[in-house]
Amino acid sequence: MAKRGRMSDEERLFLDQYLNSKDDERLALELDRTVDFVAKYRKSKPHLDTTEEEDEIVTKLHNLYFWKEIKTQLSVDELRSFEARWVALNRQFQDILPTDQMQMKDLIMLEILINRVLTEKHGVLFTISRLEKQLEREEKRPIEFQDTGLMLNIETQLNAAMASQGARTTEHMKLQEKKDAKFKDLKATRDQRFKQLEDSRKSFFDLMKILDEKDSREREGRQIELMKLSAEKKERDLGEYTEYDDGTVDKPLLNMDTVGDEDE
Repeated sequence: MAKRGRMSDEERLFLDQYLNSKDDERLALELDRTVDFVAKYRKSKPHLDTTEEEDEIVTKLHNLYFWKEIKTQLSVDELRSFEARWVALNRQFQDILPTDQMQMKDLIMLEILINRVLTEKHGVLFTISRLEKQLEREEKRPIEFQDTGLMLNIETQLNAAMASQGARTTEHMKLQEKKDAKFKDLKATRDQRFKQLEDSRKSFFDLMKILDEKDSREREGRQIELMKLSAEKKERDLGEYTEYDDGTVDKPLLNMDTVGDEDE
């Protein structure tokens, strides 16, 4: 007889992992559950189609040394979220090294912690709204019918909830800063490595080409400078006083700089 009762976390993990690759009959047999049990779960939480590449990425993730620790730290839904983010980062970043994997793990864990805080903030906001409405109803009653003890209790709970909301807001901001810094470090590390790799791939001929281009620039620069010095010398020579055939001594009119002061 098939097992009955609530679904365990292990069963949910198993279904989430194989829901897309096995039919309901096979899953029911392996879990010792009814086919209707599996079909109901599939209908309530349809499994997203994944490619072979994504399945391979997730399988490799499960074989990494830190996956066992992560399974003890996260809930079932958070584990699914971790897998989805891991696949996305693997598709974004190619040629991933162990150091990249550690940074990616920390980045995803920070994202999950941020989601936890935001979920808790939402719950606290709901509690604050409920307490404020409850206090408002009590305050609207005639004074002689107001429950002072209840009102004090509500105000105490309300103050505690607001303090909790402020603490979660601060925690969210700190986690967001850490996440942004971690992502920046991950990108910077990979960019630096790829730059070094690209530099190492330059051949002897590439280096010779660079050196040749450098020599060409230096030769052109020297030629331009020599031409400039020659032009300046010629201008000075032509700008000097000259004795003409008729015995007149004067400066040639080359430009405004060669026009002298005749009064002097």
